Amino acid sequence: MLVYVERGRAQYYLSKYHEAIADLDKAIAAGVPNAPVAYDARGCAYFYLKDYRRALTDLDEADETRSEFCQAV
Repeated sequence: MLVYVERGRAQYYLSKYHEAIADLDKAIAAGVPNAPVAYDARGCAYFYLKDYRRALTDLDEADETRSEFCQAV
């Protein structure tokens, strides 16, 4: 489901934050291997929508999963 991550990131860069979140939700639910990227982009989209609680939660999750990924490699 990497296509959802990339499409979500593209939607984010086009300032289509709600669409980005929808795609990134699908990617995260599918358990994509690059979850830190998905959490990071979704957190930034929430930030621009002024949903700071969700933004912080996702950005924290991005850091945590990125750390786990680096330890596994």
